[in-house]
Amino acid sequence: ARAAEEHRAARAAAAETRTKPLRSLAPPVPLVAPRSPAPAAIPSAPPSVEPEPGAGPFVEAPVQVPASGFADGRYRVAGVERRLGEAALIGRSPQHRRIEASEVDLVAIAGSEVLSGTHLELRREGERIIAVDLGSRNGTVLVTARGRRRLRGGVAVVVEGGARLELGGDTIVEILSGKEPDT
Repeated sequence: ARAAEEHRAARAAAAETRTKPLRSLAPPVPLVAPRSPAPAAIPSAPPSVEPEPGAGPFVEAPVQVPASGFADGRYRVAGVERRLGEAALIGRSPQHRRIEASEVDLVAIAGSEVLSGTHLELRREGERIIAVDLGSRNGTVLVTARGRRRLRGGVAVVVEGGARLELGGDTIVEILSGKEPDT
């Protein structure tokens, strides 16, 4: 009797936590909580120590990026300028099955050892250009006039004209800027 009561309680608890599943276009990505260092006093001078072993490959440095502007749908990858239709998938051998769109350009970049098969999605949403790292192994870094930011897999980010996307550290996608649209 007690086992039956526990079973009913567990089923009731499970029913309360059910939600409608969301349909995601990006592949599932494991969630990792970022490390939060303990607050510390700010030193008056920067310490003169070697970086810790295993520290990330990214170093904060001044970044030369053109001022942001209106992204008119043009982008450059591997030295070739392209016009973004509805969506584009960029990678070593991108697969259309990764997203649902009627017009998808597949942009294959040969010779990159750090680029995932289907690494990045670029898509248009109205006048905006959206970039999504599709759970790539070596990541995507967005570089703008405001600085550098590593994209989280599966998270959509609006990119402006003048921005660069560094795919895996060796492939650059430039979002080209044009004039503001007439209103």
